[in-house]
Amino acid sequence: MLVQLGELFKKKFAVRLDHWGLYTKIFHRLVGLLHQAENPYIGGIVRRLALINDRKKHFTQGTVVPVHVDLNKEGKQGSKVLPIQLVEKLIREAPHRYIVHRCLCRDGNDCQDFPHDHACLFLGEGSHVTYENGISRKATVEEAIAHLHKGVELGLVCQCLWIEAEQYFWGFPADKMKSFLEVCFCCPCCCLALNSCKKIPVAFGSRVQSMGWEARVNDQCVACGQCLDICPMDAIVLNSEGAEVAGRCIGCGLCISRCSVQAIELCQTAPLKDDIKDYFWGFRPDV
Repeated sequence: MLVQLGELFKKKFAVRLDHWGLYTKIFHRLVGLLHQAENPYIGGIVRRLALINDRKKHFTQGTVVPVHVDLNKEGKQGSKVLPIQLVEKLIREAPHRYIVHRCLCRDGNDCQDFPHDHACLFLGEGSHVTYENGISRKATVEEAIAHLHKGVELGLVCQCLWIEAEQYFWGFPADKMKSFLEVCFCCPCCCLALNSCKKIPVAFGSRVQSMGWEARVNDQCVACGQCLDICPMDAIVLNSEGAEVAGRCIGCGLCISRCSVQAIELCQTAPLKDDIKDYFWGFRPDV
């Protein structure tokens, strides 16, 4: 009965383009509620509603793909395959690709720094509902890969996400929940996933992982501070000797793109896996 009610709710209330403005307002109010997930009084209820309370039952998760820099320079660890090439492989192998018309996060937050019309890429059979509801368009392999590279040019963070509670927002059918994956192009100012990693690090942040890279500052740092505000985790601090990565780094590489003296580099801390889907635990996305 509960499953049937959930499916009816999705069919009636899933996001559609003709009510987009209303949904952006609702979405950001829900984000505010989600950020109470570690509140000592209501946190347990919030986590259960957001389906992030039990890691044995609910597998909301994602991985951050460092697409902004060439990690295959001489002296760096790793294979000849770059992380962005794993995303390209994922796109090529997916049976269906859908590019969302607008970014819900940036529209809802009225972002002034990044374009609103460069949004998520959904992959897999389960994602077809976004096309049925008019919020995405079908994309060829070439169009989807071009969309990926445009996100890199814009300076956005690439994340591959599977957010279980999003089924009620986007309308993913219950029997196709393992058949979708979201390639998200996030800005550090508005993104739900990045902001949740920072504000509720235990409840949500532990579910989003680096692909195995961390930023480190070398002795070329001139303490200009340009890297501070671009870090989505606020992980970089400035002291008398220069910048320092003092908090949790998710290996996105944005700080490198901002540094004008090449004082920051990404250092590999774990071998690169063969497939983006290998980074998921609890289940393997069927896309």
